[in-house]
Amino acid sequence: MYSGDDMELNGLNEQMGELIKAGIVSSVDPTNCSARVVFPDRDDMVSADLPIIQRNCGKNQDFSLPDVGDNVLCLFLGTGTEDGFILGSFFNDQKKSQLTDPNVRGVIFSDGTKIVYDREKKLFEIEAAGKVSVKTKEEIFVSSEKNIIAESRENVFAKADKGVTVEAAQNLNLNSNVKVSINAPAIALNAASISFGDPTGKGCTGVCSGSFALKSESNMSFKAKRIDLG
Repeated sequence: MYSGDDMELNGLNEQMGELIKAGIVSSVDPTNCSARVVFPDRDDMVSADLPIIQRNCGKNQDFSLPDVGDNVLCLFLGTGTEDGFILGSFFNDQKKSQLTDPNVRGVIFSDGTKIVYDREKKLFEIEAAGKVSVKTKEEIFVSSEKNIIAESRENVFAKADKGVTVEAAQNLNLNSNVKVSINAPAIALNAASISFGDPTGKGCTGVCSGSFALKSESNMSFKAKRIDLG
């Protein structure tokens, strides 16, 4: 025998079974941010196009779509599959998460690109399979209490429509395994002391088609086995 409360709860569960359904995405409409869902446990019944719930759809906007074949949970407004929403996707035994650490939050794309933060290691990681583009109409400010390292297996370019300033509170070092070239209509070096050395012993050549100015308020020394100024 069911009590009144048990019978009411049982009826509610039956209604919820019609309101909330789990299925598999069969098609996606990116323009309308919607998708159709097939329900294998209901004779492969296919829903109408269902809007996909986003966090923001007004002045601020989010855009995230499931792929065909993803498991999704749907909420329907009545009996049938015509009016409803896709609430989100979920993992199961066939599709497991690549991230399993509870301290980690991230996004992993199918091409291998990932954006991950580990709160325990305090590590923010961005790994892109292709190009990375950052654009702004204002300043870009990068600050660190430790080192900032820019490394490339090929070339590193810095270009400005106006000036480029490099400032160091202590030493400024330019190191190259081959050659360091400075090309300009005019080159000016100002320092209390200027020293040119030749660690290779192969000679040092300075060539300039315009003006070349060296200024020092104290000593200026040139050290090499050979110096050519032409």
